[in-house]
Amino acid sequence: FHSRLKSCSFEIPSSVYPMRNKLSRISLLVVVFLVRSSLCFSSLRPLGLADVGGYSLNTAGNCVALLSRSGIPKVAKACRHHRLYSTSRSNDGLNEDQNDIKDSYTPEVTGGCVRNIANHLRLLDKSLERSSQRGIFQRINDILWEERPSLTDAVSNITTAEILDQNSRFGILSHGTQSDPVFNYANVASLILFDEKIEELCSTPSRYSTVPELMDDRSKLISDIENIGYGYIDNAVRITAKGKLFVIKKILVWNIYDDNEIRIGLAAMFDRLSVIPYSTE
Repeated sequence: FHSRLKSCSFEIPSSVYPMRNKLSRISLLVVVFLVRSSLCFSSLRPLGLADVGGYSLNTAGNCVALLSRSGIPKVAKACRHHRLYSTSRSNDGLNEDQNDIKDSYTPEVTGGCVRNIANHLRLLDKSLERSSQRGIFQRINDILWEERPSLTDAVSNITTAEILDQNSRFGILSHGTQSDPVFNYANVASLILFDEKIEELCSTPSRYSTVPELMDDRSKLISDIENIGYGYIDNAVRITAKGKLFVIKKILVWNIYDDNEIRIGLAAMFDRLSVIPYSTE
């Protein structure tokens, strides 16, 4: 906090001093102070997670641009620090061209990321709502609403596919229907947690993210969820790409259906705030 507060200091432009009218100089100083103070203190918002890679995360897990020492927001691509896109995916996030792409979800697809992110997340949201009466967006925004300190505080809702894709708190993952299902999507929160690049994740069977010897029969758990439509996995031990073990206290898992009601995969959602280090004690 103090380091960011120091960055709010400002220097008076040298062009101010030659001005003859003292009142004008004072007015300009007041304007400069108010504008710079407004910019600085707008950046000192409460953080639900730690500063990561040059950007901060608010309680919703949404990216918030930090101010540089000059007081100018670091917009650039800071909030996509952990998103390393494949060649079929724009470095500038979701774009209109993706809306025309039709992804294939057949079991014959051996790997690769979905390209139409907006449509994929729409199917995930629609499928979860079909199975449980509440979709992804409603569930996340319900959590954020319940966490608000008071009715007067603003709630930063997650309302679009792009916000969800770039969100760093609520993880979303999915895989296909292959005999050995391969991941086909992960948002920023998931990539951070599993310490993985998107291209590498989308060529990895989902079973490699688990630790079979530290969990119940995974095949039975997944089979039960597929039969019911959705379900929870409690205290799930998972492993990062670098071999680090961690525990997700609760994972919501559900079937994904396309617009023709054909099952095309399985999705998972978790809250990074519920993740704890694995311990043998």
